[in-house]
Amino acid sequence: MGVQMGQGAIVDATIIRSSAKTPKAPEVSDVDPEAGWTKKNGDYIHGYKSHTCVEEVNGLVQATVATSADVHDSQVFGALLTGEETAVYGDKAYGSAANRQRLVQTGTKDCLLYKASKKQPLTSWQRWLNKLYGPIRQTIERTFSHWKGVLGLCRARYRGWAKNQVHFDLLAMAYNLRRSLKLIPSG
Repeated sequence: MGVQMGQGAIVDATIIRSSAKTPKAPEVSDVDPEAGWTKKNGDYIHGYKSHTCVEEVNGLVQATVATSADVHDSQVFGALLTGEETAVYGDKAYGSAANRQRLVQTGTKDCLLYKASKKQPLTSWQRWLNKLYGPIRQTIERTFSHWKGVLGLCRARYRGWAKNQVHFDLLAMAYNLRRSLKLIPSG
């Protein structure tokens, strides 16, 4: 139908609250033991993460990986990529030396944001690149917004990684079908 996948990829993760009653922190839920704890904007959240990779130009979802909320984004970076990407965009959580080395080894353009540390502030060129790459990442935020706002992904519907993985994959397919309708050339 004329819809093609581009070569660039954008990676990020969104937090989904568990369907089980939230246990007292930092306890493990008896009902949903695979869900984990994380802290975002000062709030502790019990649930899962949907680590997601979308195509840079059209915003079609290429991959999802379900984990507990306590899994750091950089730990599933490799699972989201095929190795055929020409460029990979990601926020500061993905900017580790290991992830940057992985991109170099595959000949992929490194468009991960840089993070300052207490001992080493960002250089002027790193700040400039962050400003350049930041707006490109908004494509994946639109995907998460659609999942949560239109498809109702405020809480996980299922308990456990496997069931939530299937649910995230189905959401990705539904999103891609809807998005593809807008991408089909008219005529």
